[in-house]
Order: sequence, then structure tokens, then C-alpha cells
Amino acid sequence: MWSGWLVLLGLAAPMGRVDGVVTERGTRRPVAGLVLRLADEETATDEAGHFQFEAVPPGVARLVVDDPDYTVPAVELRVLPGATTAVELRVERTSLAGTGVRVVGRRARVEVVERHLDADTIRTQPGTGGDPLKVVQSMPGAARVAFDGGDLILRGGGNTQAFIEGHPILSAFHFGGWRSVISASLIDDLAIVPGNQATRYGRGVGGVVDVKLRRPAEDGLHGYAEADFFDAGAFVEGPLGPGSFALGARRSYVDGLLPLLDDAPAFTTAPRYYDAEGLYDVRLGAHRLRLFSVFSSDAIAQVLEEPDENDASLRDGYAIETYFVSTQIAWDAAFSDAVRHHLSLAVLDARDQVAVGAGFDLDLDYQLITAREELTVDVVDADAWGLRLRGGLDLEVGIGAYRVTAPAIPGAGGLATPLGVAKPHFAEDDGAYFGHPAAWVEAELRLGDLTLTPGLRVDHDTLVDDTAVQPRLQARYALTRATALSAGVGLFAENVDFAAGLPDFGNPDLDMQRSAQASLGVSHQVTAALKADLTGYYKRITGLIVTDPAEQLANRGEGRAYGLEVLLKHDRDGHFHGWLAYTLSRSEQRVAPDAPFAPFDHDQTHNLTLVAGWRFDHRWELGARWRYVTGDPYTAIDRATFDADADAFVPGAGRYNGARLGAFHQLDLRVDRHWIFDDWRLTTYLEARNAYNRANPEGVEYAYDYRHQQTVSGLPILPSFGLRGTF
Repeated sequence: MWSGWLVLLGLAAPMGRVDGVVTERGTRRPVAGLVLRLADEETATDEAGHFQFEAVPPGVARLVVDDPDYTVPAVELRVLPGATTAVELRVERTSLAGTGVRVVGRRARVEVVERHLDADTIRTQPGTGGDPLKVVQSMPGAARVAFDGGDLILRGGGNTQAFIEGHPILSAFHFGGWRSVISASLIDDLAIVPGNQATRYGRGVGGVVDVKLRRPAEDGLHGYAEADFFDAGAFVEGPLGPGSFALGARRSYVDGLLPLLDDAPAFTTAPRYYDAEGLYDVRLGAHRLRLFSVFSSDAIAQVLEEPDENDASLRDGYAIETYFVSTQIAWDAAFSDAVRHHLSLAVLDARDQVAVGAGFDLDLDYQLITAREELTVDVVDADAWGLRLRGGLDLEVGIGAYRVTAPAIPGAGGLATPLGVAKPHFAEDDGAYFGHPAAWVEAELRLGDLTLTPGLRVDHDTLVDDTAVQPRLQARYALTRATALSAGVGLFAENVDFAAGLPDFGNPDLDMQRSAQASLGVSHQVTAALKADLTGYYKRITGLIVTDPAEQLANRGEGRAYGLEVLLKHDRDGHFHGWLAYTLSRSEQRVAPDAPFAPFDHDQTHNLTLVAGWRFDHRWELGARWRYVTGDPYTAIDRATFDADADAFVPGAGRYNGARLGAFHQLDLRVDRHWIFDDWRLTTYLEARNAYNRANPEGVEYAYDYRHQQTVSGLPILPSFGLRGTF
């Protein structure tokens, strides 16, 4: 304390200052709350990673980082009298504490069942290649699709919808289902609602997958470049003006590798896909504006030198080319602590061109315009009870033109026959328009440990002039601090597909399919990291659209699905994270009230998934996924007749979905290695899908006359190597 007096008396040199910033090695992101010591003084970094030491005696001083989660060698500083010494420290995280990510959780909004995946879990899960929507198949209630394809099927049947911030993704996957059209780069949260969803969701009797976007980085320029066996991509984000931006792009290069193979198939357009996305996000006081756009394109074409042995009409081969660009703008405003508003508009422009032999030709050019308006009002927000009102409009309009030559559309219970013998064929060149307006409202009433959410949704389908009124009720009761019960019941409606409502191909007198759903669940927080969920559900579908000899399509069918979902998950709280997901289910349909029930196409009695990840340290991670799934049902061909005009055999079906494939089981492995440098980090990974090379049955292939059949096996062991450089 004498130093200050000595300076005033001119007997000592003036004090110096130390001013610095701390960032993390590899990411250059600021580290907040880090404790530093200099001589006898101690301070901590702020949110920007900044720190200061005032009145430091001149000379050599030793700066020490005092935090067990980070390491950096002690730094010797030369402090000059009356001057400021600037310091920039790069620290490296060595502890696994604080690096955990939430694998599955719940949001503030009450849902009977709503499960979540974050970007880190998505990126490192074995068997998915880091694809966000493929990870959905590892959750309870989700069906496995043949060849690990891209369909999203939750709780047996009905249309499962994929959204980005509440707006539909019409093509969630590139062809073959290998990749989804959106990467994990901008995902903040992936919400999975297998059924009994809230009133803000409609137009489907299946489940919902909703992608929530994160805000781009605001602390500097960041990004990555990555590549694996199938595609390569790049991504960059950072501050721009009053907000922040992000841009990303990805392209496959299968079309570039195929010519290098001696026995590669002869494609006129080799399989290729690419996509791109951009986001700009700005906060202006209580307002937030977001502009997002995603682009996707796929193409494949092949000319067959010889006609297909089962269908002579396929002598011309096939060609598929699709693209779309979807742009949405959103405005969020907090008018007060109790009143919040959301308004968003999305415009999707798309074109599909599909030609398969001489029997199917489609050229579709269309725009889909969607708008969402939501208002939330906290009427009462007390400790013991509260009342929150939510409501809004959900609008969807489709406009376009099409040219098509195709057979009639088969409904549920219909057998797909070879295009060359499918009769009748129709040709049409016309415009397209449909509207799907909807309004919804709900009240969230909190009475101590009990939360009730009654709601009402009304949907209208202009294509078939049908209106559906859908009341819904959800409830949650906290038995203890660790245990909660949840229940839900409600009505749901699914819009008629545009093609199914056309006079020639379908039936303009169809109605929307309806569904009544109920579920009951219990969740228990076993430990701070371990949580168990058990949910039983029942779903009944009425007005199921089925094949009808007189009307082509009719609402004569009925469906039902019921089962039990189990989820035991362990959040990452150090080295380990993982979950066990098991679904015991039955999903079946019948084509008429007096017909017997038959399984849906993806009825899978047992579906078990085990996911585990182990971080040895902050540089090495090992992951594994093992799945066991009951084989899909299929309709066996028990006879065939020869059609001389079409020069092909016409199959005769046995009992619809009366046969079943053998069970599927597969082990996927992945190891990640992180190389950390001062300004960037390199991640390399090696992944093995189907590690023990199981020949899984995925379908049945028949001889040209349908007298003999053989099982089609899935993909063999498939190794993949990838790398990702991040700055």
C-alpha cells in the first residue's frame, strides 16, 4: 500500500496496467468467467473474454490461469511504468466438464411427448453421416426405412411432416434418402413429436419433426470446410452490420467418381445432388428479424439398352430431376413481458421432372406460399398458478402447372403393377391451385403442479371443399420434483394430396382423412444425468383413402396404431452419453368396414436402438449404434398371367401385406479425433456402417414370370472417412 504514496512523492515509478482477452484454442471464441491471478491480485473474464488488472507494479509479473477446466502455461509479462500491457491468451479446454450437450429434453411448451436432438449429438452419431433428419430414426416411435432411406414415419401411419421453423420442407431428403436437404450447421434444436401434437401443427395424422434455427455467430468470423466419401461442403458465419449471417453449400461427387470404376452403371446423368442455405438474423431492441433461404437440386438419368425383364415399357430407362428454393422471413416482437408476437412468410418455388419408361411422365412447376401468425399473452404469471393464451393463423396456398401421363394413383391396399400393364393411363396438361387455411387457439392453465392445455384447430381444404374441426387437450402433472405424468387426447386431419384429388387420377369427392389420438406417459429423473420416459399411445384413422374399383379412390378405409415407447437416456456429464429407445407397436389398416385388418407397410413390432458415446478426453471420442427391427410386411405374388399386348406378366397378389421380411439388425461404429491448433481445429472421423456385415433383408425380387423369388439384401459393410476443418 506504500507504493501509491511513493508515486505521489516522486520516489517510485508509476504503476502499469494489464489489459487482455482470453479465447479458446481452435475456435477463437471468448472464454467467460475464467479466473486469472497476477501477483496478489485476482480477476475474471467478462462475456467478451476481456480482463484487466489495475495498478500493477512495474517489472516482470507472472500471469496464471486458475481454472481446472483449462490449461495454459504461466505467462511472464514485462509491465512498464505508466503504460498498458496488452495480452492475448489462448487457452485449451482439457476437462470434459461443461462440454456436455442436451441429447433429449423438453421445451417450455407443454407437449405430451416432445424429444429433442442438438447439433453436436447429430453430427457425431454413428451410422448417419452427421445428417440431422436421419438421426430421427434412432428415436422411439420412428420406423426404420429400407436401405436407411429418407422417409419419416412416426407411430405407424399417416403423413409425418418436416418443418423448418414451422414451414414445411416438401423434399426433406435428396434422392435415395442418403442426405437431408439441410445440414446440421444452422440447427439449434431438432424437435420430434411422434403424435398428439399441439394445435399449432396440422395437415397430418402422423408426427412432426421441426427444425429450429440458431443465431449465427456474433463474436467474429467462423466456419468450416468438410468432405467425406459422398460429398463436400463449406460454411461461414459471422457479424454483418447490425446482425449476423451464415452461408453454407454442399455438393456430392458420386458423378465424378463413377467414371473411374470399370464396371460402373452407364448413366446419362450420373447421380448428383447439391444444396445451399443462407441466414441473416438481426435483433433490434425487442424485435428480431430473420431471413432464411435453402436451395436443393437432384438429378439422375439412365438409358436401359435392354427392356426390364419384368416390364417391357421400361426400355427407355428413367430420368429424375428436381429442384426447389424456399425463402422465409420472420419477425418476432416482445411488446411487453407478457405479450409476444411471431409472424413469418415462406415462398417455395419448385420443379419436378420425372420420366420412367413409356408409362410415366411428369413435369410439375409450382409455388407453395405459407404464412404463420402467432400471438402469446401471459394473462397471469404467479408462483402458484398461471394462464397463458396462444393462437394464430396457419395458411398454405399452392399454385402451379403440370403435365402428366400416368396410371391412376393406388390408395392404401392397392398393389403397384408394372407401368406397362397398369390401366388405364391418363394424360393431362393443366394448372394447379389449392388452399389450406387454418386457425388455432389454446390456453395453458397452470394450477400448481398441474398444467392443462386445451386447444382447438380448424383446417379447410379447398381442393375437396372439406373442413375439419379438431379439439385437443394435453395435461401434465408433477407427482414429485423428479416424476411427472403426461396425457393427451385430440382429433387430427390430413389434407388430400393434390394428385389424389384430380378427376382422372384420383377422386375430387374425397374428404380429408381423420384421426383420433390418445396417449399417456410417465417420466422420471433417475439421476441428474439419467432420465426415463414411458409412453403408451393409441391412434385411429378414419376415412383412410383406399383403392376403389368404381371411384379409383375412396374414403372407405380405416387404420389403427397402438404401442408403447420407452426412452432411457443419459446426458453427457463427462465421458459418457447415450440412450436406449424401444418401441413395441402394431399398425394396421383395412380397405372396408367388413374387411380384415392388414399391417401397414411399415408395421414393425419391435424396434430397439442402443446409442452410446464415450469421450476419452477432449480429443478422442468413440460412438456406437446397434439396432434390431422386425422386418416389414409385404404382399407376396402367388400367381401371374401373361399380357400379350404389353409383352409382360401381370402379377396376381396374395393377401395384402400377408408376408413379412426377416428381422433387421446392424451395428454402426464411429471414432472421432480432434486436432486443436491456435486458430482452428481439424476433426477426422472413421465410420463403419453395418460393421459386422449383416445381409439384412430389404425386399423381395421376382423373376420375369413371378415363378421364382429371391430376397434383396441391404447394404454391406460400408466404411466412410471424413474430415472437417473449423475456424
